[in-house]
Amino acid sequence: MEGYSVTKSFNIELDNNTLEQYEELLSNFSNWSQYKREIKLNSILEDKKIEFTLDISGHANGVMYVNVLDEDWYEIDILKKASSAIKFMKFILRGNKVLELEIIIKTIATEWGKVIRDLIESGAELELKQNIVDNQVKSFYFTHPKMVS
Repeated sequence: MEGYSVTKSFNIELDNNTLEQYEELLSNFSNWSQYKREIKLNSILEDKKIEFTLDISGHANGVMYVNVLDEDWYEIDILKKASSAIKFMKFILRGNKVLELEIIIKTIATEWGKVIRDLIESGAELELKQNIVDNQVKSFYFTHPKMVS
């Protein structure tokens, strides 16, 4: 049972995020341009909430990993800190404003993946956070529980 993984959904805490803040991150996935066209068209035609789920699992353009932030906070985006892969990102928008973002992850068979898997299974409270640099969402990360006061 050492190598098994778990899948879990996390609601992301938002701070007046806009869809443009995710553009650089999502443009790596081939299906993003299709979603982007549909979103723009719907937001022009109607001023209502738009919900879409971006499937980013198994795309040829890569994988979006979730890392763990521990004492080495400056090493947030390095592969050795990878704990899980993002499978789906579910957005609820009104115009350009992101009202809700839910991310579904699957843990991977790395040292940090096993730590996060065990924490999820133990019922520990984990928060998946956004790494925002220059007003762009660059990645997502967990803060290791021992770093939370």
